[in-house]
Amino acid sequence: MATQPCLNKVILKEFKDTCYRSFAQDQITITFPDEEDLTKVEVILTPNEGVYRDARIVFSIDLTTEYPTRAPIIRCKTPVLHPNIEGDEICLNILDDEWSECLRLVDYALLWLLYNPNLDSRLNCDCPEEEDSFVVLARRALCGEHVGGRYYECLLIVPEAPPPPPAPTVVGLTTAFSLAASLAARFGLEHPNDTNINDDSVGASPADLFGLEHANDTTNEQMVEAPTLTPIAV
Repeated sequence: MATQPCLNKVILKEFKDTCYRSFAQDQITITFPDEEDLTKVEVILTPNEGVYRDARIVFSIDLTTEYPTRAPIIRCKTPVLHPNIEGDEICLNILDDEWSECLRLVDYALLWLLYNPNLDSRLNCDCPEEEDSFVVLARRALCGEHVGGRYYECLLIVPEAPPPPPAPTVVGLTTAFSLAASLAARFGLEHPNDTNINDDSVGASPADLFGLEHANDTTNEQMVEAPTLTPIAV
């Protein structure tokens, strides 16, 4: 069992190495809430890639006096939709029977957990087994939506870009011709001649396709005038 001064040196060395010489630069923030007790650690992870990119997720680490010989107790303090996190409990084999004191705790364990969610060993049953469905739900939860009957706070430090607007629907020549033919059959009119249909017909009205006068054409000589109504004295 390590004495407290020796343990503090071990802890400080590991976390300084994590902060300053880790591959995870700018993705890890480590603080000690109690400067007198370095066995209590708070870790803020902000992955820059993967499902949890741009999210701010906080973990607490309780290092026993037997650390690093014995695995620490780690809790997730941020509600997050992750297949291996349920509430504050974390399911990670290297924190249990596969623990090794040679492991780097934060970057090779916690950050790895966010980069590699394991859907084959789910602790959180709200996560679907199918990867594409999980990614969609996880991103929705990170944006602060209701997922699986739970409300999640927005964890993104960079707002999610809105989806692009749908492409405008263009009515093609075939669609216009089919509509005209359908109206012809309904009203007993002659079908439009295929040879008269060209690129200029795209977007034309059925009246144009049949060569009919428009109803709002004020020059239509066949327009029937409305009868004049004469009031009758009673």
